Amino acid sequence: MMASNKGHVVTVASLAGLAGVNKLVDYCASKFAAVGFDESLKLELMVNGYNGVNTTAICPYYINTGMFDGVRSKLIPILSPEYVASEAVDGILLNKQMVILPGFCRLLIILKLILPLKGGYMMYKACGGHMTMEDFKGRPVQNGTNGHIKKEMMAAQTPNV
Repeated sequence: MMASNKGHVVTVASLAGLAGVNKLVDYCASKFAAVGFDESLKLELMVNGYNGVNTTAICPYYINTGMFDGVRSKLIPILSPEYVASEAVDGILLNKQMVILPGFCRLLIILKLILPLKGGYMMYKACGGHMTMEDFKGRPVQNGTNGHIKKEMMAAQTPNV
């Protein structure tokens, strides 16, 4: 891409890469890293004059794929995979720097950045953010399908230390 000064790097992150979520500390950390990677890459490309290589970070809310089965949302709708895919493709084709889904969450992120921590927390609670993971089940673990291995098999393979 750099040799031809042409291309597009897409980073699939999450809204959880822009705002923390209780009970998702490890997930949020990885998504914050993805957003930081995209931002740093944008700057690296700009500083070095690669104006033909674009980047887009995709930051959706929870998607109804089974990964977050049981998640409840008071204000923000759980997104369909088709909607996220369509909006991501549109964002890439339009060379958007970041695609935040749903779009009105941009306002919530701006408010989070402006408000002091306590104010942000009050907004988080008012939106029901503190309860989204209360009934979380996740995708069921299945033996040998979709790359999943039963926990018992993993435990049997882990040596005692």
